[in-house]
Amino acid sequence: MIITPSKEVKNIFNEQLQINSTYIISDTRFEQIQHRKKNSHKILELEPIKGKNNIIFGSISWGDLEIFSSLEFENIDIFYGGIIIVPHEINVNLIKKIEERFPNAIRFSNIKDNQYSNIIIVDKVGILPELYKYTKITYVGGGFGKGVHSTIEPLIYNNIVCYGPNIDLLNEAKEMYQKGCGFIINNSTGLIENIVKPQFIYQTGTEEGRTMKKQVEQKIKQYLIEKDSSSKEIYKLINEYT
Repeated sequence: MIITPSKEVKNIFNEQLQINSTYIISDTRFEQIQHRKKNSHKILELEPIKGKNNIIFGSISWGDLEIFSSLEFENIDIFYGGIIIVPHEINVNLIKKIEERFPNAIRFSNIKDNQYSNIIIVDKVGILPELYKYTKITYVGGGFGKGVHSTIEPLIYNNIVCYGPNIDLLNEAKEMYQKGCGFIINNSTGLIENIVKPQFIYQTGTEEGRTMKKQVEQKIKQYLIEKDSSSKEIYKLINEYT
């Protein structure tokens, strides 16, 4: 018996290895991340901006820098409380390149006494999943390079999630797009027109805004419900074989 998380993986076993005793059950990472959310700790440096309309650029690699090229965030406080940029790896050269684009940014390690820039570059590893509790829009990096990084964490925190077009290697990114709770963008203009401006409408309190927000949140909720019972299904299947 082989349990796989997707049809694509199942087909590899069936077609390339001629193994047919395979079953598809949702990826247990969804439950793992939900568990981490329930047991997550506060990030004290960011508590002052919690609840504001922040946007996060998570797992940024070199291929994602182009997304910053034509973005104008000088009036960022109109839409958001601020921007959080998280490099995929703590690469000094990459951080310096981001700082060239945002000279007023502050590094996370330099935050002291609640002195904030509205653009923060996170130079600390291991805290990205917890950062999503402080944001409402997430751009996940990698989609303009080898492949988009994990999109589950921001979705579980009810973020509006967008990413570049290279999603072939990540099943949940494709599923989220198909179900209307993940958004593909092809350039910075698409980010502004399809994500930033609609999210601003959500915050205006108009009937249109409330309807749009409710529709997206319902799609996120439904998608996560579909992914919430993988451990029980695996346990049930194992019992049938023992």
